[in-house]
Amino acid sequence: GLHILSRTGASFVSARLGLEIRPPILPSELHFETWNGKTGGLIVCGSYVPKSSLQIESLIRGRSGFLEVLQLHVEHALRSDDFQHILSDIVRRADLALSKGVDVLIFTSRKLVAGVSKSESLTINAQVSSALVGVVQALQTRPRYVLAKGGITSSDTCQKAIGATDAMVLGQADKGVP
Repeated sequence: GLHILSRTGASFVSARLGLEIRPPILPSELHFETWNGKTGGLIVCGSYVPKSSLQIESLIRGRSGFLEVLQLHVEHALRSDDFQHILSDIVRRADLALSKGVDVLIFTSRKLVAGVSKSESLTINAQVSSALVGVVQALQTRPRYVLAKGGITSSDTCQKAIGATDAMVLGQADKGVP
């Protein structure tokens, strides 16, 4: 058979599968109001690409005063003898905010930290992903929702950190984002 490799945008999947075009999902469609708890939501972002950085900046500006912003400074954390203490502090601060009903953003520094070889870069990526997974797993407060941003971050947060084995997609977050 014929093998085709396509480099495409996010909307390709929907178009290829013949899914109907729907407007972006509204917050009211997420049914957050049915959650009995009074905890905040958790947003985890490991993606360092420019578009993710702009989205983080927009989130921080738009939720100013209603969002606990916790950044994992990758370069510093990886070179620190106190890596576990840094992660523990993020967990402690996130738990406190979540328990008070405040949404929490945990994100990695915006600069790509790369190794001198592909293998070393993969090791660094795995360490960062593992750190984010560990933070989410260590939380004592169950978040009202979990939103993960970034391909590996999303997958690892869902599967490894919270143990999800399947999911229901309610709709797209924005145009071109299935």
